[in-house]
Amino acid sequence: LIEAFKATLEEAVSADILVHVLDASRSDKQFLYDSVNGVLEGLGVDIAKPMLVLNKTDLLAPSAMTQLRDHAVWRQGFAVSALTGAGALPFLKMLSQTLGASWLEKVIFIPKEELGLAHHLYENAQVLKREDLANGSRFRVRMPAQLDWELKKKR
Repeated sequence: LIEAFKATLEEAVSADILVHVLDASRSDKQFLYDSVNGVLEGLGVDIAKPMLVLNKTDLLAPSAMTQLRDHAVWRQGFAVSALTGAGALPFLKMLSQTLGASWLEKVIFIPKEELGLAHHLYENAQVLKREDLANGSRFRVRMPAQLDWELKKKR
């Protein structure tokens, strides 16, 4: 199974955000959690990186929810029910903050002799505006912060 999804799993290494969704109602959730983390570690992913989401909390008895909140690992995650929406708001807020933190909007000037770099912007960013000038082009872009760092390395 891992071999079949290897290319997809390898994307996890460079992903800005990883969300590990676990069925909170399963009795073997610790085994599943450890198995996924083992695969991620094998790929070189920092296992502290994924956001943990414990789904299907609507299927849990109140005592099981208490155990979930008291567990050292599970309490670090977001207890949600995709069916009822319970608990989703804190997760969605964190996800929104994380996504917003990893993107930035800026103006980039690329000199005429380096305009070959523009394709990186079009492939990896949202080009909001382009202004062609005699000595190059000015781009207003919304892009991942990582791309800003990569462009600085190329110049």
